[in-house]
Amino acid sequence: MNQNSALWSTQEAQWPLADLVLRGQHWQTDLADSQQSPVLMLHGWLDNSESFKRLIPLLDPARTFSSIDMAGHGLSDHRSKAQGYPLTAYVCDLAALIKFQNRGAVDLIGHSLGGVVNLMYAAAFPESVRRLVLIDSLGPLTFPDETFADNLRKAIEKRLAGSGNSRGYASVQEAAKARMQGFSPIPLDAAEILVRRNLEEGQDGRLYWRTDPALRHPSFFRMTEGQALACLGAVKSPVLLITAEQGLIHTAKPIVARIDRLQQALSDSGQCRLTHVTVPGGHHCHLESSVDSIAQAIRNFLSSDY
Repeated sequence: MNQNSALWSTQEAQWPLADLVLRGQHWQTDLADSQQSPVLMLHGWLDNSESFKRLIPLLDPARTFSSIDMAGHGLSDHRSKAQGYPLTAYVCDLAALIKFQNRGAVDLIGHSLGGVVNLMYAAAFPESVRRLVLIDSLGPLTFPDETFADNLRKAIEKRLAGSGNSRGYASVQEAAKARMQGFSPIPLDAAEILVRRNLEEGQDGRLYWRTDPALRHPSFFRMTEGQALACLGAVKSPVLLITAEQGLIHTAKPIVARIDRLQQALSDSGQCRLTHVTVPGGHHCHLESSVDSIAQAIRNFLSSDY
C-alpha cells in the first residue's frame, strides 16, 4: 500500500445541477496543490463512488480527486421516470458538473460505463479535458442497425411492465454475495465495498437497493459502431487505456478497430498519444490485486509532460 495512505481525508460532496443533485466523495491530503487540474472519477453501471476506494489512496497526494455517484446510483438523485438513463444524459450531467466547478480543463478517470461517459464528453468538449483514463472501457455498447426495431420494442415493453419488488437482504454480506454474481462478477471483498453505498434500510429492517430499478431497463437507443468510432476519432487529449485480461473488453470484437481509430486520431493531433496497459484480473481490476499496477500507471500518466 502507498505509504501516504494515512494522509488522505474523505468528505461527502454534492453538486446541485439543474434537475437533480449528484453526490459523491472528495479525496485530498495536506499536500494537495490547488494549482493542479482537478480529477473527476466516474464508476461503472450499478456501482458507485466507492468503486475507487482502493485506488485513490495509491495516487498522487498532491492531486485532489472527486469520485461521483452518477444519477440513479449511490446517494445521487434518481431521474424522473419519463427521462430514464440514456448515455447522453450522463454526458450532460458531467458537462454541467464541470461547468459548476469552473476550474478549467480537468483530468477524467472512468471505469466501464463511467469511462464511456468520460470518453463521449472528451469527444464533444476536447478543450475541457487534459488527460483521459479509461479502465476496462473503450466506448459504448453498440447494436447493428437491423436490430433497432426489436430493441425498441423490448425497451418499451419493459418500461410499461415496470420493475418487480425486491425481497431485500438480511445483511450487507448477503447483498454482497448477490452482487458477486452480477453482470460482471467480482470478489466478495470488492462487492462488500460497493454495495454499502447502494443500500438503504426498509421499514421492515431489511436492506434494499437504493439504486434506481430503471437502471436495469433496456436502452431505447444504442449507438451504431460507426458512431462509436466517430466518437473515438474526436478525442484530442492523451489517453491511458487500462484493460483487464479477464475483463469485458479485452476479447471484444470491436476492440482492435477502436484502438486503431483512437490511436490514429491522437496521432493526427500531433501532440497526443495513446498509452495501453493490460493488467491481470477481471472487469473490476481496480478493486482487485491489480490496483497497485493500475495506480502506478495512472500516476505516471497524469504527471507526464506530453
